[in-house]
Amino acid sequence: MALALITVHNDIFLISENMDKLKLQYPHYGLFENNHSGKIINISQEDFNALIDRTKNVTYNGTDLVFETLNPIIENKESMDQDIESLLNCVDNGCKKNKNSAWGTELNAYKTILNNIDTSSINYPYNGTVETYLKSMGHSVIGTLQIR
Repeated sequence: MALALITVHNDIFLISENMDKLKLQYPHYGLFENNHSGKIINISQEDFNALIDRTKNVTYNGTDLVFETLNPIIENKESMDQDIESLLNCVDNGCKKNKNSAWGTELNAYKTILNNIDTSSINYPYNGTVETYLKSMGHSVIGTLQIR
C-alpha cells in the first residue's frame, strides 16, 4: 500500500510506494507515525502512480485526500526542456540531502536518466509529462512528491 505523509498543517509532505521505501526516503518517518509531525495515510497504488506521473494533483482537506485528474500536454521542446530542468533541480536537492544513502543512489541514477533525455526526438505537442514519457521508454521514475 502506498503512503502519504501529511503535516500538522494539512500539507502533503511526502508520498511513498510502501513502508520499506519510506524508510529509505525519510528515515524520520516515525515522527508522522506517532502524530508528532502529522500523520500517515494509505493511498491506492493507482493514485500513487498518477501522482508520480503528475497526471493527478492531491490536496488534504483535514479529513480526506482529494485527488484532481490532470490532462498534461507539453506543447514544444522548450517546454519539455524547462520541465526537465525543474525536475533536475528537485532531484539535485534530494541528492544533496541524501548523499551516502541508498535513496541518494537512486536519485543520482534518476538524475542521469533525466540528463540523457533527447528532447529533439519527441513529437510535440506531447500528451503527457516527462514522467509518462520516461515510462513509455521503459524507465522507472521518481516523482517530485517522493523527494525531500
